[in-house]
Amino acid sequence: MKGLRPHFWNALSCQNSSCHGPSCHGRNGHHRTGAGRICVLNVLFSLCILWLLGCSPQEVPEVKPLASVEAPSYTRYSKGFRIDTVTGFKILSITNPWAGHVLTQRILLVDSLPKGVMGKIPDSLQALPRLKIPLRRIVALSSTHLALLADLQALDRVVGVSRHDLIISPTTRENMARRKVPQVGYGPSIQVEQVLELEPDAVFTFGTGDSKFDDYSVLQEAHLPVLVLSEWLESHPLGRLEWIRLLGILLKQENLADSIFLDRANRYDSLLRIAHKLPDLPTVMTGLPQGETWYMTGGRNYFAQFLRDAKAKYYWNENLSQGSLKSSVEQVLATAQHADYWLNPGTWNTRAEALAEDPRVMLFDSWKKGQVYQHNKSDFWELGMTRPDLVLADLIAIFHPNSLPAYPTTFYQLLQ
Repeated sequence: MKGLRPHFWNALSCQNSSCHGPSCHGRNGHHRTGAGRICVLNVLFSLCILWLLGCSPQEVPEVKPLASVEAPSYTRYSKGFRIDTVTGFKILSITNPWAGHVLTQRILLVDSLPKGVMGKIPDSLQALPRLKIPLRRIVALSSTHLALLADLQALDRVVGVSRHDLIISPTTRENMARRKVPQVGYGPSIQVEQVLELEPDAVFTFGTGDSKFDDYSVLQEAHLPVLVLSEWLESHPLGRLEWIRLLGILLKQENLADSIFLDRANRYDSLLRIAHKLPDLPTVMTGLPQGETWYMTGGRNYFAQFLRDAKAKYYWNENLSQGSLKSSVEQVLATAQHADYWLNPGTWNTRAEALAEDPRVMLFDSWKKGQVYQHNKSDFWELGMTRPDLVLADLIAIFHPNSLPAYPTTFYQLLQ
């Protein structure tokens, strides 16, 4: 077999070996292969929504620095990765916290090594796997990773994806089809032999902590250079975007990545200043009922941060769940019946669809006043991660209509 890279997965350590994942496994923006585009997209959108509203991954702990760190962490908002300098060498650390365990990768970035000093790596770093950068051949198994690569003008470095027709961006999808980029599948059934034949410098994937859905373990067994990226677990919108800076390092596109991040972060901060000067504090509810259970955004989820930054009062703001919150329909009605706005009502696309599924929606004031907003699902999961400034602008325009006059929302529209 081609492309064997022994020892790379020595970088992975699982703290608490009982690696059982959460009971639901969606994550926004990660769209993978399946049988039939429409059916799969429906399922994937449902999973995405369940992550936003109903999954409960472990609270994201900040990545711990290595001993003898000589420079502070590279990140401003992200808790899931860090770049440390130890005795002149750059170490990448990535953490993936799931229910019951934490997966940690520590990798020595080879570009930080001066020529002729490979034998002088300190004993404390000898056991770390080495990743040569810049990466020139990448297998990207998530559409959000493709979105970041597109922003860095690096789609030509992608040599494999999960499946073309599940890529959200038409431009990116056309790029993959035109170059006939191979489709390698996903999950435990990923075509490992095909991935090996592509000889990637790195495979970008993600994990849920459940072996029924994850592919990193089978890639590990083939000694492929896998990076299990965890941008989707960040609790701050700018923390999610900041992963573009990591990709900038891996691609040797640091200046471009930093300029993109700083520009969008500055736009976000400008909107934040506008919102915080506004006198009103409209009330907001999120989610949807499924039977007698209501799934909504947890108080420490990145979307709850969006609501705070848009100067809205989220009824479950004090909840500590980073992923989700479940409650009874009766309790939600008792708490949020008089909410001014209702956002992210699950998979519903029309008011008629919502009424047919659950007539109790008519009991909420936000429904009666026509203040139920849905996002355009596909763009939201991909572009929304890379453009948090546009998401925040949408929310401010919805909650405070006079603050951004004539602003055309990018992602959100009224449920009609």
